Amino acid sequence: MMAIALPVAGPAAGALGKRVSGIADWCIVSLLITGAAAVFLEGYVHAPEQPLPLLKLLMALTMISVHYSRGKMLAPKISRAGEGDAARLKRFSARLAWFNLSLGFLIVFASMVLAKS
Repeated sequence: MMAIALPVAGPAAGALGKRVSGIADWCIVSLLITGAAAVFLEGYVHAPEQPLPLLKLLMALTMISVHYSRGKMLAPKISRAGEGDAARLKRFSARLAWFNLSLGFLIVFASMVLAKS
């Protein structure tokens, strides 16, 4: 969303984000289910000496936390805030979204490293 829609949609990106948020929620649920299945089916539970799967899990949990805190806590604050506070909160929300995008790239990189090993 941040990498593609924001530069193209500009001010309309907020409305687009609200529409896509439900899809993102379902994607997160599917990632949790398939990730948990992979942990048990591929034996990551029995390989605690490898720090990369644990780091990948922590990054994913951080991404999920940021996603839900932006939607459930920060968005209502933005809608209730005055003009100056709303602008500040929107900038903070955008920084969190960029942070999530960065974590997503790191998780993909960690997955590639794990797949090669």
